[in-house]
Amino acid sequence: MDTDGTARLVCVGQDASQLLRTRWLRIIRSYSDGPWQIAIGVEVLREPQQSTLNHWTRRELTELEFLKAIDLQRTG
Repeated sequence: MDTDGTARLVCVGQDASQLLRTRWLRIIRSYSDGPWQIAIGVEVLREPQQSTLNHWTRRELTELEFLKAIDLQRTG
């Protein structure tokens, strides 16, 4: 948090439940109604690809190796 008590980064976890998606959308809307500039990032990988994502974030894979490993064309 900043010294004035505001957050510079808000992370929202998600799963397949509608309740959580609704909560996620409410959080986004609450920030978009304010004077802040916001950016939204969404992870689109499925659970079987989590191990590959973990390796990439630990810098154990190059970006090209990561993209080949997750086979982005078949992720959606």
